[in-house]
Amino acid sequence: MVPLIQSFRISLLWSFKKYFLLIFLLPTFFILHGFQQHFSYIPVIDAIKLLGEYLVYEISFAGFFFLFFRDIKKSLFASFITLFLFLFFGAVEDFFKLVFVNTLFARYRFLFPLFAVVWYFSMRLLKKKVISERLILFLNFTASILIFIDIGIVFYKSISSKPYEAVINYCENCPKPDVYLIILDDYAGNIELKSTFNYDNSYFLNQISDRQFYVMDSSRSNYDKTPFSITSLLNMKYLSLRDYEYSDKNLNYCYKAISGSTVLRIFQKEGYLFFNNSIFDFPSHPSLINKTFLVSGIDLLKSQTLWGRFKKEILNNLLMEYFTGTEAYKNFIFSDLKNNQLVFQKTIEAVDEESKKPKFCYTHLMMPHFPYYYDSTGEMNDLKKLAPANLMNEQLYLSYLKYANTRVLFLVDYILQKSSRQPIILLLSDHGFRYNLSKEQEQMKYFNLAAIYLPDQKYYGYYPTITNVNQMRLLLNKLFKYNFPLLKDDVVK
Repeated sequence: MVPLIQSFRISLLWSFKKYFLLIFLLPTFFILHGFQQHFSYIPVIDAIKLLGEYLVYEISFAGFFFLFFRDIKKSLFASFITLFLFLFFGAVEDFFKLVFVNTLFARYRFLFPLFAVVWYFSMRLLKKKVISERLILFLNFTASILIFIDIGIVFYKSISSKPYEAVINYCENCPKPDVYLIILDDYAGNIELKSTFNYDNSYFLNQISDRQFYVMDSSRSNYDKTPFSITSLLNMKYLSLRDYEYSDKNLNYCYKAISGSTVLRIFQKEGYLFFNNSIFDFPSHPSLINKTFLVSGIDLLKSQTLWGRFKKEILNNLLMEYFTGTEAYKNFIFSDLKNNQLVFQKTIEAVDEESKKPKFCYTHLMMPHFPYYYDSTGEMNDLKKLAPANLMNEQLYLSYLKYANTRVLFLVDYILQKSSRQPIILLLSDHGFRYNLSKEQEQMKYFNLAAIYLPDQKYYGYYPTITNVNQMRLLLNKLFKYNFPLLKDDVVK
């Protein structure tokens, strides 16, 4: 054992200079390339920590492989190959999906065995062959060039990045009420509920009206997916995208636009304290929840690795299919419930917090969004009803919506009764129910919940068919004497 350790040390010292770049440049390129792709919303310190983590992995792999190769050069190169396949699995998968659309070659049943075969034969070949000095030089040179290109892109983005355009003035004499923006994710408007569910939500809407809210009963969202809908709402504009799929490019656009949103900058300019009780990150105000369906921050990089894709696409499905009785499954399926409880509690705390400054509180509740945790009486549904197979179950959705109504009324009453200033409350949903709709019902998913409470109950300017893109335009015009023109109310498919 002692000669083995001494051999490892001598070989390590001899090869360190030659192979240092090979070890260091691979994770550096991966992280830097992802950093420039997702520029401005991956914290630098988190990227550095992840780089250190991957370097530890690579060195640990090298130590493990030395037990088999008895050669530090081959051990380092084996570690390089292993980490390369681990880090760039997502990139390869995305490429295969683009080239081999809806074929076996774009599926995990092909890709996982392919990567295993490539790794196995790479190790076999490495055992027999001598590593070429030219190959090492080529890899080091190529990685260095790519890293310098990414550094240039990061530098360019840092000096050319501009916030979304908006003229922000300060209104010195304007009253500054607390403002609560409450988003209920996936909450269908009454028009869709009547059409698709044969349910009239008038009882709840009348309860809101009795509290002096103005209910916009024919309102619509402009988009049928959360990131696009919230981006449009918080920037008061339609989005300049070619498509509206959950691609990295589109999500990057949304995260950046939400982070630097016009609405938030206006409230901060007006001296408001910001309370972020949402699923999105803002500068100096990261989301407090455990994100379950929209990753952000450093998870944008981790999700591209082999483990990230396996966890998202395979492990979670295995949990939901075969291990429904385990603690891991329960932790996964109840994540949004815990998030909702945290967001609810943090909103209560924001109301209770004493402050000389006015408050702008953005609360985003994943309800009545799936999983449908409660029935209309407030009883917890059993685990079988929370399973993904019930995503399109209209009765479970409707029952959870009725439960959500009770929680919303409690929250509204608490804000109205406990606020130290007369509050403004804007209740919105990002879109309606989107599943299992016929072609005739497809337009229904845009009808959403929209209601606003103004302390003076002067609702001139508001109208029943308003869309989300105009909600903050109207509110900011009233609050701070802006002159934002209203945009055409439309939906984007």
